[in-house]
Amino acid sequence: MERIWAGWRGAYLSGELSKNKLEPECVLCEIAAPAQVGDVDCIDDELLVVFRAKTAVVALNLYPYTSGHLLIVPKTHAAELDLLTAESRSELLELANTAVKALRASHGASGFNIGMNLGSASGAAIVDHVHLHVVPRFIGDANFMTATADVRVIPEALGDTLTKIREAWS
Repeated sequence: MERIWAGWRGAYLSGELSKNKLEPECVLCEIAAPAQVGDVDCIDDELLVVFRAKTAVVALNLYPYTSGHLLIVPKTHAAELDLLTAESRSELLELANTAVKALRASHGASGFNIGMNLGSASGAAIVDHVHLHVVPRFIGDANFMTATADVRVIPEALGDTLTKIREAWS
């Protein structure tokens, strides 16, 4: 099997790319944390935030499987669902529902993979902060080529994706 190495993922997963020094070991805490100072819109653009809700944040995955791959990240740093409040667990599903509607409108998605990887045995790259993936699917897309060929084909720039989904979010 041919390998295409993605060494940049190491810096992302280790938290080296973290800008928020409050909890630098968790990139998801950085995304979910409210802006402390500065231009909130500018910070949200940099962190690829689509929407901030009461208990969670919706953001683009920096390393998407497909255009529009979203992460729904609870504001609470927790490794397991049962460590979140019922309100937070409920909001995760409501945000997933809104994400599906927005991705249909913004990208014409034909289907979706929605799920969580809990624990390292499940394949979770970030095991200490539970989060929900919403992956839009398209007829004829590359499917999960990453799993079989270590390759991702993304036909759209993240900034363009962010703009489209924000416009379709409401």
